[in-house]
Amino acid sequence: MNVSVKLFGTLPRHVPGYDARSGLVVALPEGADVGRLIEQLGIPASRLGMVSVDGKLVKSSHRLQGGERVHVFQRIFGG
Repeated sequence: MNVSVKLFGTLPRHVPGYDARSGLVVALPEGADVGRLIEQLGIPASRLGMVSVDGKLVKSSHRLQGGERVHVFQRIFGG
């Protein structure tokens, strides 16, 4: 199955060849979850903030389905 992925903040640095305008399409095995996607992209857990799937915030255990749009945001620090 394929999902469309957009990365925000500094996360694109972890994915060689990432195009900020179009994002990327990632092929995953059926039944894969958000955690598997993040692992496959090579994004360190320490950099991960929020993930949304088709506009809804989800946890890393959320099972993905083909054709979904995934937005991955970096962790934000400061005060």
